[in-house]
Amino acid sequence: MLATNVEHQRNVTNTHVVHLAQQMEKGQWQLNGEGIIFDLKGRLIDGQHRLTGLVRAASKSIRAYCVFGVSDEAEVFDSIDAGVGRQAADTLAMNGTSAVMQASAE
Repeated sequence: MLATNVEHQRNVTNTHVVHLAQQMEKGQWQLNGEGIIFDLKGRLIDGQHRLTGLVRAASKSIRAYCVFGVSDEAEVFDSIDAGVGRQAADTLAMNGTSAVMQASAE
């Protein structure tokens, strides 16, 4: 699957790969709906970090959704994984913390 990776993907971030591999090795990997995506030509267009982490965690297997046949037009590729990143304050709010105290600069 990794051998089909399209050109011009983001560079693989080793720290993220290590984090994913550790989750997989410890059995903490969560099936969360994020898919590994391939275009009409069978090329990987999303999921390179997850797959690289899985290679690193060689003795483990995970469950993952795979999507095949997504358009290979540039506009589609540009729209994948282009959302706003979740910040720590977002996670706190989703877990019921309504306010975060800020340290004063006195």
